[in-house]
Formats: sequence, C-alpha cells, structure tokens
Amino acid sequence: GQVDEAVKQYDRTIALDPHYLAAHLRKGELLMGRHRYAEARQALEAGAAVAREANDAHMLDNLNELISHLP
Repeated sequence: GQVDEAVKQYDRTIALDPHYLAAHLRKGELLMGRHRYAEARQALEAGAAVAREANDAHMLDNLNELISHLP
C-alpha cells in the first residue's frame, strides 16, 4: 500500500544519505502512526545513533522524544 511505498522511499533516501536525519524521523513517525512500533523504534534508534555521531543535539532530542512515546 501507500505506507509501504513511503517506507521504501525513506529507505532509499537513507541509503543515499544516511546522515539525512529528517528521513529517519519522518519514517519513524509514519510507522508509529500505523502502530508498527518495532519498525518505528528501529528507524528512530538508527536516526538517534546518526544524530549522536553528528553531534546534532536538537535532532537527537526530537528522536528520543518520539522513542519515549513508543509502547
């Protein structure tokens, strides 16, 4: 469906530029909205690792905030 296609697009974007943190964030948000929590956690934690590596405290805070709302 459309969600799976959107996830594939985010995956392609991340493959081309793993440091594009917004793609990790948006993918995680999309998956959370569809109650696909395990996949959302994986996407958000991957983004958090990149944000830590890049010393991007703002994006790291955003990603961790979403992670904290996962069941």
